[in-house]
Amino acid sequence: MTEAADPNDRSVWTALLKSGGSPKPDSEVSTGYWRLPNGTAGTAIPIATYFYAPDEAKPNKGVWMATVKGRDIDQGDGEEWLQFVASRWPKLKAVSDADYETAISTGMWPDGTPVEKRDGIGGNSPPEGSIEALLAEAAGHLESAANLIKAGAAKSEADADLAANMAKTLTETKSKVIAAHKVEKQPHLDAGRKVDDRFFPTRDKLDDITRMLKAKVINPWQVEQDRIRREAEAKAKAAADAAAAAGREAEPPPSVDAPKVAAGSRGRKVSLVEEKYAEITSHEALAVALIRAKSTPVIAAVEAVAGQLARNAMNVVGSSPADGMVVRSRQVSR
Repeated sequence: MTEAADPNDRSVWTALLKSGGSPKPDSEVSTGYWRLPNGTAGTAIPIATYFYAPDEAKPNKGVWMATVKGRDIDQGDGEEWLQFVASRWPKLKAVSDADYETAISTGMWPDGTPVEKRDGIGGNSPPEGSIEALLAEAAGHLESAANLIKAGAAKSEADADLAANMAKTLTETKSKVIAAHKVEKQPHLDAGRKVDDRFFPTRDKLDDITRMLKAKVINPWQVEQDRIRREAEAKAKAAADAAAAAGREAEPPPSVDAPKVAAGSRGRKVSLVEEKYAEITSHEALAVALIRAKSTPVIAAVEAVAGQLARNAMNVVGSSPADGMVVRSRQVSR
């Protein structure tokens, strides 16, 4: 049993609540509400310390206790209590009883920080500052946010503040994840770029020269050969038509070799093929037709442009900066 001069004295806790400091390492445990930051996991343990007197007739005779996430440890627990005093007590941050209750009841502090998932300090936690620690931190925030969403619409200002702080925490964590991803991926991008720089110039030059060879050398010849073939077919048809009109059989055409259109003597030949392409006669009419046909890419592009026009500071609510749209407003949370 320990004898306490005033087990209900909260002066140490009150002073630290104002200053934002932590208890001195060699100070005695006193009554108060606290949070223990765990930077490795991006969480914080809620802790309450108080004096327990089993005999109401002797309120100064008892043991100091600490409730760590609902689990009690006291001076009689030997090594565990000594570890608490040495490792946890000097790192505690004083919090209000309301903040403590919020952390206990919701699993998250008012600023959006989730409570610790494990009782042990360190344990199997990933190294502080590592990618694994960052991802573990993000997972904790996501779990806390999911619980808030599951609870539904805010019923008080405190609920709304809690959700707003959580949203801010998620945004900040996303920025850290993006930055970490960039750092970790950069060496791979640099290595891949070196490989690309070695092969792509030659690859692209081979493509360019192949296209030019077909367009400048082969295509003119094949087009001319196709013209000759079509001209010969037209003359033969005209002669056959004239003979039929005169009531006689057409004379067989002189024996000539058909013009060669395909080119190449090995592998796949280069052939003259018909290729269709679009000649736009009216951009306006085409856009209307595509929208009526519910073309997803066109509709998305039109909506994006309309959104930009609506957000233009010069366009007020109710105005029509372009035919087919009106600027509207709505309340969103950001």
